[in-house]
Amino acid sequence: MLTHLLPATTRVIHCDLCGSASGELLASHDRYGFAIPFIKCTCGLYRMGERPADLFAFYNHGTYRDLVSAYHGRRIDATTIQTEQIEYAEDLEAFLCPRVFDKVMDVGGSTGVVSRYLAALWKGTVTIIDPAGDEIKHARGCERICGTAETFNPKFRRWDIALVCQTIEHLESPRTVLTNLRSCCESLFIDVVDVAQFESPRRAAKLDHTWGFDDNAVRKMLAVCGWKVISSQRRASHIGYLCSHE
Repeated sequence: MLTHLLPATTRVIHCDLCGSASGELLASHDRYGFAIPFIKCTCGLYRMGERPADLFAFYNHGTYRDLVSAYHGRRIDATTIQTEQIEYAEDLEAFLCPRVFDKVMDVGGSTGVVSRYLAALWKGTVTIIDPAGDEIKHARGCERICGTAETFNPKFRRWDIALVCQTIEHLESPRTVLTNLRSCCESLFIDVVDVAQFESPRRAAKLDHTWGFDDNAVRKMLAVCGWKVISSQRRASHIGYLCSHE
Protein backbone atom coordinates (compact mmCIF):
# COMPACT_ATOMS: atom_id res chain seq x y z
CA MET A 1 0.00 0.00 0.00
CA LEU A 2 1.23 3.46 -0.89
CA THR A 3 -1.23 5.45 1.21
CA HIS A 4 1.61 7.19 3.07
CA LEU A 5 2.24 9.10 -0.17
CA LEU A 6 -1.29 10.47 -0.38
CA PRO A 7 -1.15 14.30 -0.46
CA ALA A 8 -2.25 15.88 2.82
CA THR A 9 -5.21 17.62 1.20
CA THR A 10 -7.36 16.76 -1.81
CA ARG A 11 -10.38 18.41 -3.33
CA VAL A 12 -13.46 17.19 -5.14
CA ILE A 13 -13.61 18.00 -8.83
CA HIS A 14 -16.35 18.27 -11.45
CA CYS A 15 -16.20 17.23 -15.09
CA ASP A 16 -13.97 19.55 -17.13
CA LEU A 17 -15.95 18.91 -20.29
CA CYS A 18 -19.58 19.41 -19.20
CA GLY A 19 -19.28 20.60 -15.58
CA SER A 20 -21.29 17.76 -14.09
CA ALA A 21 -20.68 16.58 -10.53
CA SER A 22 -22.32 13.20 -11.15
CA GLY A 23 -21.55 10.10 -13.19
CA GLU A 24 -21.15 6.33 -13.07
CA LEU A 25 -18.86 5.00 -10.33
CA LEU A 26 -16.38 2.62 -11.97
CA ALA A 27 -13.98 2.03 -9.05
CA SER A 28 -13.85 3.10 -5.40
CA HIS A 29 -10.04 2.95 -5.16
CA ASP A 30 -7.26 3.80 -7.57
CA ARG A 31 -4.33 1.58 -8.56
CA TYR A 32 -2.23 2.91 -5.65
CA GLY A 33 -4.85 1.86 -3.09
CA PHE A 34 -6.16 5.35 -2.37
CA ALA A 35 -9.86 5.48 -1.49
CA ILE A 36 -10.70 7.93 -4.26
CA PRO A 37 -13.58 7.22 -6.67
CA PHE A 38 -13.07 6.82 -10.42
CA ILE A 39 -16.06 8.16 -12.36
CA LYS A 40 -17.30 8.15 -15.93
CA CYS A 41 -19.36 11.25 -16.64
CA THR A 42 -22.48 11.12 -18.78
CA CYS A 43 -20.59 13.12 -21.43
CA GLY A 44 -18.00 10.34 -21.67
CA LEU A 45 -15.04 11.92 -19.85
CA TYR A 46 -13.47 9.83 -17.08
CA ARG A 47 -12.19 11.50 -13.91
CA MET A 48 -10.92 10.89 -10.44
CA GLY A 49 -13.42 12.13 -7.87
CA GLU A 50 -10.66 14.01 -6.04
CA ARG A 51 -7.18 15.27 -6.79
CA PRO A 52 -4.30 16.88 -4.87
CA ALA A 53 -5.39 20.32 -3.69
CA ASP A 54 -2.06 21.81 -4.75
CA LEU A 55 -1.19 20.27 -8.12
CA PHE A 56 1.88 22.48 -8.56
CA ALA A 57 3.38 21.21 -5.30
CA PHE A 58 2.41 17.62 -6.14
CA TYR A 59 4.49 17.69 -9.32
CA ASN A 60 7.17 20.20 -8.26
CA HIS A 61 8.10 18.82 -4.84
CA GLY A 62 8.78 15.24 -5.87
CA THR A 63 5.61 13.54 -4.62
CA TYR A 64 4.51 12.49 -8.10
CA ARG A 65 7.78 10.76 -9.01
CA ASP A 66 8.00 9.11 -5.56
CA LEU A 67 4.49 7.72 -5.99
CA VAL A 68 5.05 6.32 -9.48
CA SER A 69 8.47 4.93 -8.53
CA ALA A 70 7.06 3.11 -5.50
CA TYR A 71 4.27 1.62 -7.60
CA HIS A 72 6.61 0.31 -10.30
CA GLY A 73 9.35 -0.78 -7.90
CA ARG A 74 12.09 1.18 -9.65
CA ARG A 75 13.28 4.76 -9.60
CA ILE A 76 11.60 6.91 -12.22
CA ASP A 77 12.97 10.46 -12.30
CA ALA A 78 14.44 13.11 -14.56
CA THR A 79 17.52 11.00 -15.23
CA THR A 80 16.02 7.56 -15.74
CA ILE A 81 13.13 8.65 -17.97
CA GLN A 82 15.33 10.17 -20.66
CA THR A 83 16.11 6.89 -22.42
CA GLU A 84 12.39 6.09 -22.58
CA GLN A 85 11.69 9.60 -23.88
CA ILE A 86 14.18 9.18 -26.73
CA GLU A 87 12.45 5.97 -27.81
CA TYR A 88 9.10 7.73 -27.56
CA ALA A 89 10.34 10.65 -29.69
CA GLU A 90 11.59 8.25 -32.36
CA ASP A 91 8.15 6.64 -32.36
CA LEU A 92 6.47 10.01 -32.96
CA GLU A 93 8.88 10.99 -35.73
CA ALA A 94 7.25 8.77 -38.33
CA PHE A 95 3.82 10.25 -37.60
CA LEU A 96 4.72 13.95 -37.39
CA CYS A 97 7.40 14.12 -40.08
CA PRO A 98 7.92 15.12 -42.89
CA ARG A 99 5.82 18.06 -41.69
CA VAL A 100 8.01 20.93 -40.50
CA PHE A 101 7.26 23.17 -37.52
CA ASP A 102 9.70 25.99 -36.82
CA LYS A 103 8.53 27.15 -33.38
CA VAL A 104 7.56 24.38 -30.97
CA MET A 105 5.80 24.67 -27.61
CA ASP A 106 6.04 21.59 -25.38
CA VAL A 107 3.39 21.50 -22.63
CA GLY A 108 4.47 19.27 -19.75
CA GLY A 109 7.73 18.64 -21.60
CA SER A 110 9.74 17.42 -18.60
CA THR A 111 13.41 17.19 -19.62
CA GLY A 112 12.64 18.31 -23.15
CA VAL A 113 13.97 15.17 -24.83
CA VAL A 114 10.93 14.69 -27.07
CA SER A 115 10.49 18.25 -28.31
CA ARG A 116 14.23 18.85 -28.73
CA TYR A 117 14.54 15.64 -30.76
CA LEU A 118 11.72 16.67 -33.10
CA ALA A 119 12.80 20.32 -33.28
CA ALA A 120 16.30 19.21 -34.31
CA LEU A 121 14.76 17.42 -37.29
CA TRP A 122 12.77 20.53 -38.13
CA LYS A 123 15.69 22.89 -37.33
CA GLY A 124 13.30 24.74 -35.04
CA THR A 125 13.23 26.27 -31.56
CA VAL A 126 11.55 24.94 -28.42
CA THR A 127 9.69 26.47 -25.48
CA ILE A 128 8.98 24.05 -22.63
CA ILE A 129 6.34 24.60 -19.95
CA ASP A 130 6.44 22.24 -16.97
CA PRO A 131 5.75 22.64 -13.23
CA ALA A 132 8.51 20.19 -12.18
CA GLY A 133 11.63 22.27 -11.59
CA ASP A 134 13.84 19.21 -10.99
CA GLU A 135 12.97 17.94 -14.47
CA ILE A 136 12.81 21.06 -16.60
CA LYS A 137 16.29 22.11 -15.45
CA HIS A 138 17.64 19.21 -17.52
CA ALA A 139 16.15 20.69 -20.71
CA ARG A 140 19.14 22.24 -22.45
CA GLY A 141 19.23 24.49 -25.47
CA CYS A 142 15.64 25.70 -25.22
CA GLU A 143 13.44 28.22 -23.46
CA ARG A 144 12.27 26.85 -20.10
CA ILE A 145 9.20 28.06 -18.22
CA CYS A 146 8.65 26.43 -14.83
CA GLY A 147 4.95 26.71 -14.09
CA THR A 148 1.54 25.40 -15.01
CA ALA A 149 0.06 25.52 -18.48
CA GLU A 150 -3.18 26.90 -17.04
CA THR A 151 -1.46 30.07 -15.78
CA PHE A 152 0.97 30.59 -18.68
CA ASN A 153 0.43 33.91 -20.47
CA PRO A 154 1.84 33.93 -24.03
CA LYS A 155 1.05 37.63 -24.46
CA PHE A 156 1.57 38.30 -28.18
CA ARG A 157 3.83 35.35 -28.94
CA ARG A 158 2.89 32.54 -31.33
CA TRP A 159 4.11 29.01 -32.05
CA ASP A 160 3.70 26.73 -35.04
CA ILE A 161 2.74 23.71 -32.97
CA ALA A 162 2.02 22.77 -29.37
CA LEU A 163 3.01 19.28 -28.24
CA VAL A 164 0.91 17.87 -25.40
CA CYS A 165 2.44 14.42 -25.00
CA GLN A 166 1.28 12.15 -22.17
CA THR A 167 0.27 15.31 -20.32
CA ILE A 168 -3.43 15.97 -20.85
CA GLU A 169 -4.36 13.48 -18.13
CA HIS A 170 -2.35 15.41 -15.52
CA LEU A 171 -3.64 18.92 -16.19
CA GLU A 172 -5.82 20.79 -13.74
CA SER A 173 -8.07 21.85 -16.61
CA PRO A 174 -7.50 20.31 -20.06
CA ARG A 175 -10.29 22.48 -21.44
CA THR A 176 -8.60 25.69 -20.28
CA VAL A 177 -5.21 24.68 -21.65
CA LEU A 178 -6.44 23.46 -25.03
CA THR A 179 -8.57 26.57 -25.48
CA ASN A 180 -5.68 28.86 -24.57
CA LEU A 181 -3.31 27.04 -26.93
CA ARG A 182 -5.62 27.78 -29.83
CA SER A 183 -4.94 31.50 -29.38
CA CYS A 184 -1.16 31.15 -29.68
CA CYS A 185 -0.49 27.96 -31.69
CA GLU A 186 -1.32 27.15 -35.31
CA SER A 187 -1.32 23.38 -34.82
CA LEU A 188 -1.64 20.93 -31.95
CA PHE A 189 -0.39 17.41 -31.35
CA ILE A 190 -1.90 15.64 -28.37
CA ASP A 191 -0.94 12.11 -27.35
CA VAL A 192 -3.23 10.39 -24.87
CA VAL A 193 -1.70 7.59 -22.82
CA ASP A 194 -3.40 4.75 -20.92
CA VAL A 195 -6.53 5.34 -22.95
CA ALA A 196 -9.41 4.53 -20.64
CA GLN A 197 -11.12 2.22 -23.10
CA PHE A 198 -8.04 -0.07 -23.05
CA GLU A 199 -7.80 -0.36 -19.26
CA SER A 200 -9.73 -2.02 -16.47
CA PRO A 201 -11.36 0.66 -14.24
CA ARG A 202 -9.04 -0.04 -11.27
CA ARG A 203 -5.90 0.06 -13.43
CA ALA A 204 -7.04 3.20 -15.27
CA ALA A 205 -7.78 5.00 -11.98
CA LYS A 206 -4.70 6.95 -10.88
CA LEU A 207 -4.42 9.87 -8.48
CA ASP A 208 -1.79 11.38 -10.78
CA HIS A 209 -4.14 11.10 -13.78
CA THR A 210 -7.00 13.41 -12.88
CA TRP A 211 -8.66 12.74 -16.24
CA GLY A 212 -9.21 9.63 -18.35
CA PHE A 213 -10.03 9.72 -22.04
CA ASP A 214 -11.26 7.37 -24.70
CA ASP A 215 -11.26 8.32 -28.37
CA ASN A 216 -14.75 9.80 -28.21
CA ALA A 217 -13.98 11.96 -25.17
CA VAL A 218 -10.75 13.28 -26.72
CA ARG A 219 -12.55 14.32 -29.89
CA LYS A 220 -15.34 15.99 -27.92
CA MET A 221 -12.84 17.95 -25.84
CA LEU A 222 -10.84 19.04 -28.89
CA ALA A 223 -13.99 20.19 -30.72
CA VAL A 224 -15.23 22.19 -27.73
CA CYS A 225 -11.83 23.90 -27.56
CA GLY A 226 -11.86 24.82 -31.25
CA TRP A 227 -9.54 22.14 -32.64
CA LYS A 228 -10.18 19.91 -35.66
CA VAL A 229 -8.50 16.49 -35.88
CA ILE A 230 -6.77 16.15 -39.26
CA SER A 231 -4.94 12.90 -38.53
CA SER A 232 -4.74 10.33 -35.75
CA GLN A 233 -2.63 7.30 -34.93
CA ARG A 234 -3.23 4.44 -32.51
CA ARG A 235 -0.21 2.77 -30.91
CA ALA A 236 -0.76 0.15 -28.17
CA SER A 237 -2.51 2.09 -25.39
CA HIS A 238 -1.75 5.51 -26.94
CA ILE A 239 -3.70 7.58 -29.44
CA GLY A 240 -2.08 10.60 -31.05
CA TYR A 241 -4.05 13.42 -32.69
CA LEU A 242 -2.69 16.09 -35.02
CA CYS A 243 -5.04 19.06 -35.07
CA SER A 244 -5.57 22.42 -36.76
CA HIS A 245 -7.95 25.26 -36.00
CA GLU A 246 -11.64 24.43 -36.41
